[in-house]
Amino acid sequence: MMNLWMVSQGLLIVSACGMRHRPVTNSLSEHSKKESKKPKLYNIEDALYSLSKSLSAKAESSLAHAERRRKIEEEASSKSDPYSVTECMQTLQSMPDIGRACFLQAMEKFLIPEWR
Repeated sequence: MMNLWMVSQGLLIVSACGMRHRPVTNSLSEHSKKESKKPKLYNIEDALYSLSKSLSAKAESSLAHAERRRKIEEEASSKSDPYSVTECMQTLQSMPDIGRACFLQAMEKFLIPEWR
């Protein structure tokens, strides 16, 4: 006949011959603590993996956006706009006998695209 006693660390089994044996498995509370640590570790790893993927995607997107802007600026600078501020100013400076007041008013108007 076997007698079982609960001990703080687990079950204590006393066999019929009086020898004490501890069970091989840990108690349920210790076992559940170990299991609960694994998912937290996996959750952290998953979160770090997701974060690194999103940062990589954001970096790629940012680089693509910068490349598109560079191309647009390149195209805009390569095309010569006959009504650009620079062209209008060069034309104004090439005109002889323009008074100072008229010159300043023309410069103010050149800043507004509709007046060029």
